[in-house]
Amino acid sequence: MVKLNIRNKILIGFGIILGIALISMITVYTATTNLNKLSQELAPLSKDIGILEKQIKTNQQIEKQLELFILVKSPENKELLLQKVEESQDYLEESVNRNQKNKNILEFKDLHEKGHEQILHLIEEIESKVSTAHINLKVIESYNLIEQITNLGEQISQEKSNQYEAIIIKQKKIIKNLQTNLLISALILIISGSFLSIKISKTLTNPIIKLKDTAEKIGRGNLNILAEIKTNDEIGELANTINLMTNKLKASRKQLQDANKNLEKKIKKRIQDSELKSKEYERMNKFMLGRENVMVKLKSEIKELKEQLKK
Repeated sequence: MVKLNIRNKILIGFGIILGIALISMITVYTATTNLNKLSQELAPLSKDIGILEKQIKTNQQIEKQLELFILVKSPENKELLLQKVEESQDYLEESVNRNQKNKNILEFKDLHEKGHEQILHLIEEIESKVSTAHINLKVIESYNLIEQITNLGEQISQEKSNQYEAIIIKQKKIIKNLQTNLLISALILIISGSFLSIKISKTLTNPIIKLKDTAEKIGRGNLNILAEIKTNDEIGELANTINLMTNKLKASRKQLQDANKNLEKKIKKRIQDSELKSKEYERMNKFMLGRENVMVKLKSEIKELKEQLKK
């Protein structure tokens, strides 16, 4: 089994959490980048749609102004008509400059220029007092051209609007996926954090509490208890050290008890020997005292005999 110390276990746990957080950050960054790209595509599309709508509106105004000029051939009406034609031409140039590779825009440009030339030519013919039938024919052609221009403009505008809506749908999808991914990442982080907290608690707190209880029992003199912790880390090593120390204390206690027993035996024997010696001394002392008494008595009798002999 691979040995993992507590520091490595904690680092692995936090590494997992950081990895999940990093994946979430990458997901957010990728989604944000895609959203920015789509937003950059939306801006020109929105402007193109705005220009086309203005151009379509201007063409409708040209149609009305042309009708008014045909009814009332005044310089003011002519000026207003030419002004709207010029305004429409400006919008056309802006659309072409922004969409030079769009075939529909180029077709729209050709049709638009043809319509403008038709209107300008019609104004000249009206002022030249050409026959009414010819003018009516040209008016119908002009109206048809304006209608074609309007229809093509609306078609291009609809295409642009569809592209705009498609990008909006993509953005919503990206945002939805991002929300889902963030929710999943948050759940994973919560579950991982809870799991790591429980794991760290089991790895650190519970064994330390067991070691504390074991140490207190050993401190109260119970050397028959062992720290039952089987982990391949510093706490396991500490438990093994405590067990080894307990076994050594137990062996030392046994040696001390044996030494005390031997000492008690020796002391008891010495006491017994001392008692025997004391009795022997007492017996010898009594014997010596008896002897001295006998000697004193003998000396007294000898003295008495000597006195009797002198008499």
